[in-house]
Amino acid sequence: MLTSTSCDLGNISVATAFAIVDFSGRTTTDFGNWDRCQDAGMSFCTLWLPTAIGFSPTGLCAPAGCGASDLRDVNSSLSVAARLLNPQLWLQKQQSQEALVFCGDNRHPWSASGIAVVACVGAVAVALLACTAVSSMWRPSKRSSDGGGKSGAVVADLVDGCSLRAGARAVGSLAPAQPSQLSVLHGVRVISMFLIILAHTLFFAQLPGYTNPEFFLHKLSSWRFQIVPSAELAVDTFFVLSGFLATLLLLKELTGLVQGMRKRRPPPSSATPTAETAADAERRRPLLGRSRMTGIGTPPGADAGDTGTALEDPPVTLVMKGLNAPSSDLVSGKAAEPEPAMSNSSRYVPAPATAVAKNVCGAIAVFVLHRVVRLLPLLGVLVAFTAYVLPSTGSGPFWHAMQNWAESCQDWGWTNVLFLNNIVPWQHNFQRQCLGYTWYIAIDMQLYVVTPLFVLAYMATPYAGKGLLLAALTASLVGGEETVRRNSLSSLMLSQAPSGEGSLNGDYENLFYAKPWTRAPAYLIGVALAFALWEHNGHRADSAPPTAPSQQQTVSATGARASSLSSVSIGADCPSLPAETHSEYQELPDHEPSASPVPHGIGSERQYSSRRRGSLVKLLLQPLAVLLCGSLLIAMWYLPANAYREADRGISTWSRRATTLYTAFSRPLWAVGVAGLLYLCFCGARVVAPIAWFLSWRAWQPFARLTYGAYLLHPMVMNYYLYTRTTLIRYSALELAYQFVANTVFSYALAALLFVVIEYPVGRLEKTALRAVGCARQPSVPKLADTISVRPNALIAAPAAGAL
Repeated sequence: MLTSTSCDLGNISVATAFAIVDFSGRTTTDFGNWDRCQDAGMSFCTLWLPTAIGFSPTGLCAPAGCGASDLRDVNSSLSVAARLLNPQLWLQKQQSQEALVFCGDNRHPWSASGIAVVACVGAVAVALLACTAVSSMWRPSKRSSDGGGKSGAVVADLVDGCSLRAGARAVGSLAPAQPSQLSVLHGVRVISMFLIILAHTLFFAQLPGYTNPEFFLHKLSSWRFQIVPSAELAVDTFFVLSGFLATLLLLKELTGLVQGMRKRRPPPSSATPTAETAADAERRRPLLGRSRMTGIGTPPGADAGDTGTALEDPPVTLVMKGLNAPSSDLVSGKAAEPEPAMSNSSRYVPAPATAVAKNVCGAIAVFVLHRVVRLLPLLGVLVAFTAYVLPSTGSGPFWHAMQNWAESCQDWGWTNVLFLNNIVPWQHNFQRQCLGYTWYIAIDMQLYVVTPLFVLAYMATPYAGKGLLLAALTASLVGGEETVRRNSLSSLMLSQAPSGEGSLNGDYENLFYAKPWTRAPAYLIGVALAFALWEHNGHRADSAPPTAPSQQQTVSATGARASSLSSVSIGADCPSLPAETHSEYQELPDHEPSASPVPHGIGSERQYSSRRRGSLVKLLLQPLAVLLCGSLLIAMWYLPANAYREADRGISTWSRRATTLYTAFSRPLWAVGVAGLLYLCFCGARVVAPIAWFLSWRAWQPFARLTYGAYLLHPMVMNYYLYTRTTLIRYSALELAYQFVANTVFSYALAALLFVVIEYPVGRLEKTALRAVGCARQPSVPKLADTISVRPNALIAAPAAGAL
């Protein structure tokens, strides 16, 4: 074994000198031989050299007594030898540029905190195994026959919720084969997640680096290659889904809650209105409109002079009843508690304004709290694992990058728990935050919290809600464009502009990419999509639903049944990736059914003619809408290829103004295209029937259920493989394909494991806790589908190209 106790190269042996020459890198694309250097008992140092496209690593095999400080000393014999071996180091010295130096195998010893985290994980695993064993021996038939009352039912739910067998069944369960109105979201989420993993597979490999980094410049001008850098637009697809589903769910819950807070009493005989007059009054008055006496909460059809009566149920119970409405009421517009059909001699008594306001605020608070419970457990576990366990599980010349991850989580992991990691710390936030790719979760949560403002305004009057939404969207677009212009930001991979206009890179990640006020447009477009679908299905925020017709009338008027958004109302609180994950999306009613069948005669002929003209208009407009939305998507996806026509020279062919416009508005325009196609799929447009069929494929459902876990885990899977390498990577299409498949398989496999161990038990425990305090209804017939919607927000996000 070759050894040396001094870093003075004048005292080394000839064999050591030959080892230094043989095992060291000689160019920025020649890393050296780390394994052979370690076998020789010497110290291998990794040097990161600044280049035109970032940092490029090279290696130096040094005597065992040498370290990073010797390489940083430009007058030391080791530093002189390194510059002789690698001319790039000499050029760096001439330019007064300092390299980043790391020596050794970067192995990190186990800490007390790491051991504690592993012990906690082990304890949870033992508890889950115990629950699985008890659940297997304690059959449901025995539990039902034993009785045991409420406490026995709670214990049974706890045991079942922590059973690994139940979680494993939930992972692979499928919704009914019949496609539903929102089932296309499964395919959208899975395909978007695949695109994000593909982009990260290419860009994350910049550490350790490529032996042929010039391929970036050669490939950028290729139209086929644009599928990789443009895949980051999939993040905005998840923003659209997040805003859409959060708004739709909250709109239904608050509508049902407000309508449910009404009592019936027979009015004086002299004041008995006709059924027709009462129905008209109900349609005219807003759900949250103010009257002269009762203020907010005066129900449709109630006079301003009614003073109201006290509520029979406590506010918390009413809130929870509204948040746990049965699936058949989720988007149907019915009250949380079904009321008997009104007769001509009955009327509603308004609830006190303070009670309505209190319950609405309580419902919103529970809605947000539920989201936190869904997101935080898995995120918190991974933050603790990264901070204290992961650094001690590997080694290698690039493993220092994993230690940097750990230090960031130890210093700033608390911001992830508070969903502020994209804002705190303010300076150099994107580079310092723990698990930097989780900026999406923070933005999604921040926008989720302000979603009730748009929903409440829309419930007061649609014009107020749409006006507020338009104002917020305009402010975000204008502010984003101004931020890009003032700070010379660019989302393009080549930031050098032509004609001497200088660099357009700026601080894009910190000032624009990971801030809620600049990324809000896509989310707000999702909110607008929810409003549009709500009105398309026949609901009006300013009117109460008419009395439900009989089954025969409903069939004759609509020819279709109306069902719900998910098997459990808020239990599937899914904006995406959050995010959230619904176990299944069932169809929404196409329109509000009429209370009476269509009469025959002249009137019906006129209505038939009108419907025929409407069908012709749709037949013409739908292909035009598909063409417009598809053109937006294709343009935003492939336009950057035009900017890379001179990529070999390392410059962009776009002017500063063109780059600013694309950076500021490409994502909102992409979101408009996605929302338009989704709306056509929701409405059942024939022109998009093949797309809707493909996206509604039942095979997407298990993968969609694991989107949140795959989002959190895939960067860890990639970086663990990359940071334990001892050589650089040579790019090729085949290499990229192999890594993409491996990263996808491992990410979803680990996501399935964590779903069974963490996400499913937490969701079942939350449901059990609500039932234990009497705030949730017991289903009449338990179904496996009811146990699936415990997934958190899927949101699925990807940092910008090369950001991490």
